[in-house]
Amino acid sequence: MELYVAADDPKEYLIHEMAFHSTVAQAVGNPILSTLMTSINTAIYDAHHDAGGRNEELHHSVERYRKIFRAIRDHKPEEARKAMEDH
Repeated sequence: MELYVAADDPKEYLIHEMAFHSTVAQAVGNPILSTLMTSINTAIYDAHHDAGGRNEELHHSVERYRKIFRAIRDHKPEEARKAMEDH
């Protein structure tokens, strides 16, 4: 929900996007993935902090994250994997 609300503010969206990535990585229970996600989040932040993004692109991105979240929530690992690949 926070991603959707922040989709009109690229800098705020970026903060919630990184939190989403970290939460998913931690939920997997793999400490290597969690550590890797920290590095990836840093790269995402550096690449997008100043660039921002168009609201339309951010709203589209929210839909991709929603698919990932729902598949995880509903215990559908194949759908979650596919959604992550699409992302």
